[in-house]
Amino acid sequence: MFRSKLFSILLGIGVSIGFAEEDQFVQLDAYSGVGSVLLHWSTRDIISEKVINIYKSTDRQKSYELIAEVNPELDRYLDTELKNGQIAFYYVECVVNENQSIFSDRNTPPFGQSMKIANSNVLFSLIGSSLSQTDKLNIQGEIILSDYLEKEFPSIDPVSLAFPLMNPDFISQWIGIIPNSELQLFFELLSTPENNDILTKLWAEKWNELETSNRNALLLTPEEYSQIGKELIQNIIEVVIPLHIDYLQRDLDFIRLSPSIIVKDIVEENGYQKVNFYSLKSISSSEIIMESGLEKLTIELSDILSDSSFDVLLPKEWGVVSIAFNDQSLGTFPLNSGMGTKVKLLDGTIISFGDVLPFPISGFLWDYDYFWFNEIEYNSHNHLLHVEIAGKSSEIMNYGLFFNDNLIWEINTGIQFEQTYFDSVFTLDMEDKIGDWLYLKVKVEGKWSTMSEARPIIFSNSKIEARIPDGGQWQEITFTTFGEANDFREANTDIQVIPEVFAMFQNYPNPFNASTSVSIDLIEPAVVDLFITDAGGRKIKEFVRSEALIPGQYSFVWDAHDHSSGVYFLTIVAQMKDFLPVVQSRKMIYLK
Repeated sequence: MFRSKLFSILLGIGVSIGFAEEDQFVQLDAYSGVGSVLLHWSTRDIISEKVINIYKSTDRQKSYELIAEVNPELDRYLDTELKNGQIAFYYVECVVNENQSIFSDRNTPPFGQSMKIANSNVLFSLIGSSLSQTDKLNIQGEIILSDYLEKEFPSIDPVSLAFPLMNPDFISQWIGIIPNSELQLFFELLSTPENNDILTKLWAEKWNELETSNRNALLLTPEEYSQIGKELIQNIIEVVIPLHIDYLQRDLDFIRLSPSIIVKDIVEENGYQKVNFYSLKSISSSEIIMESGLEKLTIELSDILSDSSFDVLLPKEWGVVSIAFNDQSLGTFPLNSGMGTKVKLLDGTIISFGDVLPFPISGFLWDYDYFWFNEIEYNSHNHLLHVEIAGKSSEIMNYGLFFNDNLIWEINTGIQFEQTYFDSVFTLDMEDKIGDWLYLKVKVEGKWSTMSEARPIIFSNSKIEARIPDGGQWQEITFTTFGEANDFREANTDIQVIPEVFAMFQNYPNPFNASTSVSIDLIEPAVVDLFITDAGGRKIKEFVRSEALIPGQYSFVWDAHDHSSGVYFLTIVAQMKDFLPVVQSRKMIYLK
């Protein structure tokens, strides 16, 4: 009578435990689940095992049959060869050596039941799939987060919002996933502390609700399932959401500082070069001007909606195209060579892909070891190219510098736990071209990757550009710091930096709608460059160019009526003899 009652209780909770006898060394548990029974065993004091044999009986009155031989390193097995509602009894044999085996309890063996499908929102269909446990956990997490996000953003596919929150390593930005008009709302949702409590409560309820359906597909015992659920939500609240708050803030800043229209990507298609534009903001009326030599193409824009895109086809014979929107430079790009898609990120980085990838238009937040282009100087008179890459790596990496398809420099980084700089100089073979692409690729399993960082080289233009600070946004500069950090207030071993060379004041008024005043107070004699650039980095106004100035206050007025509304930058570069240049920039906002 007691045995029958115990049997009924265990079936009700879907868990059966086998009680080991005193001389048994294997503890075996069976857990009922949708379409399966999960077996989990533990061994004591068994040093060497050749194999673990698993035996099953669907009727205790019948003999057991061997259903699997598993690696002794494993401690669980999922039996999916059961009909709906079928009950099975199990024991395992741990083969220690040819003469010895250790068994689980065969007198009162544990049993489990293959349960019927409870609902369609489950992982049971992933049983036996090649997906890792992490991927399966992410899928269940997306189901729970989708319920949470669907109420706040009913117009957006909730899975597209939940996926980044469960897979932070696979996302670089939110622009294009959420309409720009709703980015601020999503930012506020994630950054409101009270919402974390709501999410935690919802997660616990939904996680428990899905246990019967999904636990076996995840190969988890009830205790493990409960613990992993707590760890996942804790990680989302404490790590992932703060990370994405940073992502969102960065993307909001990119939108605020960028022109309304940006170049998203460039790809060769059917003998043409296709330039894809993306609108970050709504536009009532404007124009894009595309030039190559004496040829010019004007694209009239009207009633362009935010988060929309459009293509322009250009003849490949153009060679190089310069693109401007409302007098703001969107960049100059070679067109006549280079494979794959060139994607221009909002931080100025250009990435080349073998195939088109979805919407990587903002800068990456790198959270792993790698190297990048850090500084590039090209001299159009002697065609000398000076390139610096910077980064660190916890393993030996091989990088290749390619000019178009030609490998011109291979770098073995070694193991570098601190940021390291490599630089070299090359003479370019122009091959009667107007411009071409420079690539930085990494070798993976003996092959050069198809994804690479790319920089355009225009053969008629001398140019120095660098990431300021190291790994930051690209800026055009007037001096070089190869082999050193791009932080112009840090001294190298031979040169010291004067901590106070000048004071640069914020322009007034700011924002302004016609003209604005800029002032600097030079504390020490120095050679000074003072200029204004647009948001694309193009220099549009020079007040002082490499001029030796004595200490004193200098003021200038900038009349911006010939320029479009937008964000501009006032930059000063001051250099004293035997000291590194000191650089400072201030943002100016022009509103017509």
